[in-house]
Amino acid sequence: MQVNNLAEKVDRVTNNVGGLNQSMCDLIETLFAPHLGEKFNAYHYDLKWVFHRVPIYDNANQLRSDIDILLSDTNVYMAVEVKRRLERTDQVNKHIKRIRLIGQYPPAEVKGKRLLAH
Repeated sequence: MQVNNLAEKVDRVTNNVGGLNQSMCDLIETLFAPHLGEKFNAYHYDLKWVFHRVPIYDNANQLRSDIDILLSDTNVYMAVEVKRRLERTDQVNKHIKRIRLIGQYPPAEVKGKRLLAH
């Protein structure tokens, strides 16, 4: 019985910590996104449209991934992944795969535009 109670408490703490981490990421995205497009003006991009949490669906309408922030102008777009802290290379590899998915299945907000990926 005590083991079950302990396991339940560990599960609750794990869920709370996970929720706190997601809340922190949401806050960072909210603070970061509004002025992100302005940073690219120096590079002659006018990325004035900002979309948050854009889903990526394949041709069978299956959700494949999402984009934290999508910046766009009339010709090009850029996908931004927001991380509070980058700790592992698999996070970078996951974003590279996401960029490929975006190029393969561009969201409706950017159809016909060129993806800026470097």
